[in-house]
Amino acid sequence: MNKRYAKDIKDKIEGSLKTLQTKYRSDIFGFGDEIHRTDPKAWKRLEGNWDQEFANLDVNVTVTAKIRNLGTISDSFQKEIEE
Repeated sequence: MNKRYAKDIKDKIEGSLKTLQTKYRSDIFGFGDEIHRTDPKAWKRLEGNWDQEFANLDVNVTVTAKIRNLGTISDSFQKEIEE
């Protein structure tokens, strides 16, 4: 169950990232900032064309999920909304 949950989260993150890269070309996660912090020389080469560089950026997503409890919640907020 943990593996399925982790895969689902990973798929959603990768899908969102791909949309940000291709449709919006928006680096909301701050990859450019991280490159600037860790490798200023590389950032100097990349910053002028960052929109295109970001669109082609390969990102490895690793998710570790751990489900702590299984079951139902007796006093769910959903129940309050329905009443």
